[in-house]
Amino acid sequence: MNNNLIIEEFWIINWDGITLFSYSPNRDLHPSLMSGFFSAFQSFVGYVGKNEEGNFLNTILIGNYTYKLLTNQLYKLHFILKSSAKVKDKIIGRYLKNFEAMFIEEYRRDLITFDGNASQFENFVKKFE
Repeated sequence: MNNNLIIEEFWIINWDGITLFSYSPNRDLHPSLMSGFFSAFQSFVGYVGKNEEGNFLNTILIGNYTYKLLTNQLYKLHFILKSSAKVKDKIIGRYLKNFEAMFIEEYRRDLITFDGNASQFENFVKKFE
């Protein structure tokens, strides 16, 4: 299946709420708004879940769209993919896991030394072309 048919929007956000990467072929994104929302919501889920390990939000359904979230605890990252609600969860999950693996493989060192400047991750857009 073509990436463009699956991916409406995609974000990588760290647990501090900083957007490391965002992608949207059809509209301008407001990364700080999105990262703030998802970061706050994940904190809320952790709070109501009594901070049980592995207690993270994994799906949000809004109208005709699904926001699927994958959390990497080692690197403290959230991978978020927005897609049509018609796309099966398994397919979205597969895409998220592939993007997670590619991102971490390519930027492992940058993640370890991350200082708040996300410009080093901009080339990840090539994975979507």
